Amino acid sequence: MTNTTAEILDRLSAANPEALTLDGMDKALVGIGGPFNEVLAIYDRAVLVVILRHGGLTEEEADEYINVNVSGAYVGKQTPIIAEFFTRNENTL
Repeated sequence: MTNTTAEILDRLSAANPEALTLDGMDKALVGIGGPFNEVLAIYDRAVLVVILRHGGLTEEEADEYINVNVSGAYVGKQTPIIAEFFTRNENTL
């Protein structure tokens, strides 16, 4: 299933109007989910790096920015989830 950013944001808002999102990072928004019936925004870390690199940061600077200002910035139970995705070989499923 392919969803647009607007569809993901609509579902997030319907499920949890208090959920926080990352300004300027909509292209990295990949879904919603969370622990214990919490519904939070989920962002793809690799896409966040690409967005920051397009903004002029090096890869190292982008990693540090995410570690300190995004992943490392807990702002309450509505804090977005930053996920790293891995490719699996279909033979390992």
